[in-house]
Amino acid sequence: MKKYAFLLLCTCGIYACTDRRPPVVEHPVFDVWNSSTLEIAKIAMSDSATILYVDAFARAHHWIRISGETYIRASGSSERLQLTRAEGITPDEEFYMPDSGRATFALHFPPLPPHVAKIDFIESDCPDCFKIWGIRLLPGDKVEAPPVPKKAPAGKATRPLPAPFFGPGTAKLSGKYLGYVEGCLMDRNEVVVHPAGLLSSAGSVKLPIAADGSFSGEIPVDRPQLVSFSEGAVFLSPGDSLEVVIDLRKASRSQSRYRADKTPGDSLYRYALPPALYVSMADAKEVGKRLFDFDHRFISRIADMNRDELKACLLGELGAQLEELKQSQQPENVKMLREQSMKAEVVALLQDADRLLYYAYLAAHNEVRDTASAKPAPGAEYYSFLKDLLGDELSYTATYPQLLSDLRKSKAFSRPEGGSAAEKFAYFKEKISPLLGRDTGLLFDIAYAQFFIDQLQAFSFYTAVEKQRIREAFSATPAIAAALLAENDKMQALVASVRKSKTSTIHEAPKVGKSKMLDAILSGYKGKVVLADFWATWCGPCVRANALIKPLKVEWKEKDVVFLYLTGETSPLNTWYNMIPDIHGEHYRVSDEQFSYWYEILAIEGVPTYFIYDRNGKQTFRTTGFPGVDKIKKEVEKQL
Repeated sequence: MKKYAFLLLCTCGIYACTDRRPPVVEHPVFDVWNSSTLEIAKIAMSDSATILYVDAFARAHHWIRISGETYIRASGSSERLQLTRAEGITPDEEFYMPDSGRATFALHFPPLPPHVAKIDFIESDCPDCFKIWGIRLLPGDKVEAPPVPKKAPAGKATRPLPAPFFGPGTAKLSGKYLGYVEGCLMDRNEVVVHPAGLLSSAGSVKLPIAADGSFSGEIPVDRPQLVSFSEGAVFLSPGDSLEVVIDLRKASRSQSRYRADKTPGDSLYRYALPPALYVSMADAKEVGKRLFDFDHRFISRIADMNRDELKACLLGELGAQLEELKQSQQPENVKMLREQSMKAEVVALLQDADRLLYYAYLAAHNEVRDTASAKPAPGAEYYSFLKDLLGDELSYTATYPQLLSDLRKSKAFSRPEGGSAAEKFAYFKEKISPLLGRDTGLLFDIAYAQFFIDQLQAFSFYTAVEKQRIREAFSATPAIAAALLAENDKMQALVASVRKSKTSTIHEAPKVGKSKMLDAILSGYKGKVVLADFWATWCGPCVRANALIKPLKVEWKEKDVVFLYLTGETSPLNTWYNMIPDIHGEHYRVSDEQFSYWYEILAIEGVPTYFIYDRNGKQTFRTTGFPGVDKIKKEVEKQL
């Protein structure tokens, strides 16, 4: 009896010295999450229920949805405690956010076993549902972030930027997500990299993420450039090898609104490791920040300006920012890349000044500006700003290929009567050289090559004679000639492959005016329900939505549903061809003028935008942004 009493006393003593799970946990810490939309404010635990009090943060009047299949589980366990009821939100129904952009609701689950000290919140098993892993239930429990390689903190930019050049090649990008859990990157299990080619686009390069969070692959790069990818940006040059580390536990801690265990360095959770380090990942993220925020204040400021007033405004602001950058203590590489990023932004805005002013006036006054006061397209004199902005260093930016292409095609520099690539280039060179004060350099080499690329964009492949002319034209820069000929062969193979596809069909745009184009396209599908997707190859949400919609195509295979994909020339032709075999449906690629007209006349606010048409061609639904598979399915099936 005495031994039993002694044992009982020792057992009670041990319990007294051990953290017990309290009935309520305020602002619990956690390992990682896949979205900062939901934050757990409190967890209440009893013998009858486990209640999660959740705060949701999203744009006002946009909707969120909580699945009825939501469950919690002890971390590491497969046993689910399913959602039993909810307060403040109805499972499986769209919940529209209030003006504040914040909402509160409670989710009820069965009681947790008493020994459980860490749980996962899983809003069903769908790939894009909300999930939070490793939620701690004991007071004082801490989340230990996995160790960062010792060489990472010292990863400061030490290599000088290489001089601009064209040289097709590859760079190796590898890395690891520390604290990785399958599904913690929302609906992707790959790193998506976006190199921008001067003559062609490789499209999005996808590097699969292994179970331990590691990834690696070759990235096609044809010049030294800032390359964006899923976690920010890195600077790559042909032949480079770069390793990056992303600390997901620090990232989640930094993103949380409630956690009291944050540390000052949490926001710096991305690291690029030596030796091929031109700029740190933290600096690369800052480099790409926009000079102008298109908020209400900026729109109101420019809404009533004319083209020349806008030009003076943007150049004035750029000048002030460049002077401030010059006086800063940032590394020289960062200064150079930030300077080029700001210049590229201003060049793009001034090239598109008329459209920018049109939408600014519309947004500010809720009416279209009187077109009688509109000026004709600007002449060469308007582009006087190019001398100070269009240096070869601008090729470090991802937008440089498109900026140069837009310049070539502008009325001020394009040959009115058309002609061969050589004739068009000669005209372009004659018009732009006086503005730049030079007639040689990377810009002229690439502009000439892009005129040859235009021929491929029109599905006109090079003859043997034309191939020889290309070799002669670029005898001083044989890498460009080789790239053009390789692009020709690649495009021919892609076209042949896509033409054989039984699930994706490419159509030429109808030969009608822009006001009749959409009706002409839709007329071919009368008697069927049409889901029209206005999209672009460079649009991440478009690509993710296309993948999520795939099961519907299988489900509706025997039904009269047409998946119609409409894009413009901002989707590079070879990228478009590369992606089409995996996007089953009817495909049209129209001119920039036509796509811009659709934007205007259909009041499209961005891509992806979806329209649903009934069997008679009448529009029954529209939305900008992917509304989710369930919403698409519901709206289409109303018409079947």
